[in-house]
Amino acid sequence: MKKIWTIEIIAIIVMLAIEPTATALNIIMAVKFQNKTLITEHLLDIDNVQTISNHKGKKEILKEINEAENKTLVINKTIGFRKVRYWEHKIKEIFYVKNDSILLHIDPNNNNILYYQKTWTDIQINFSSYEKHWFEPDKYYWKKIVIFPDYNDCKNFYTFNQLQKYPIVCLEVRHTDGTTIMYNQKGEKIGKGIPAPSYHAFSLSGYDKGTHHDPWHSWRSNADRWFRKWFETTISLGFPTNQQV
Repeated sequence: MKKIWTIEIIAIIVMLAIEPTATALNIIMAVKFQNKTLITEHLLDIDNVQTISNHKGKKEILKEINEAENKTLVINKTIGFRKVRYWEHKIKEIFYVKNDSILLHIDPNNNNILYYQKTWTDIQINFSSYEKHWFEPDKYYWKKIVIFPDYNDCKNFYTFNQLQKYPIVCLEVRHTDGTTIMYNQKGEKIGKGIPAPSYHAFSLSGYDKGTHHDPWHSWRSNADRWFRKWFETTISLGFPTNQQV
């Protein structure tokens, strides 16, 4: 039987903020997708507004983030012209909830919140039976216990056999041959993910300004580090010649 998904629009608020030299739209949207809640608040810059107050206010947003349970801070650094903080939903320091996250962008000049998005699922599972006795896979790069709250969390990246019922708790394993396999506690294959490439990788970096020597080196090194996990061979070059490219 085909499952019918219901969407409840909790609130859509559009605020028009007028400043001496500019205007901006502040849009807040809260959508409830069964037991998953998505909240986004974004400043729509109309005339290059530099400073504007959020409708919720910084204290309210930070309070909402602080009250979110089982969150793990993954990113906390300045990227470009924004301070970026990113949390994942990780229950009992063991179970990763797929597609749950909190994203916060802050203006480093005045600490105003530029962007806020929270996608969080209320997980109702008895975890006691899942905390022990997971099998140990062979030949893998990484593994983690994950929760797929519902079918939509698979997106286009994962497929499970028809015997599985959501929410699904499983072991996601990236094997050394590039395959991504989903296992139950006993080690039985119950699904798979899109495999990683496993042949050849190439990363390069070049000039930005004449005064900077290979300014994108750290980005290239990071890409090469991940490529080495997926590909059989990698090549990483700074300032490659036309022939090398």
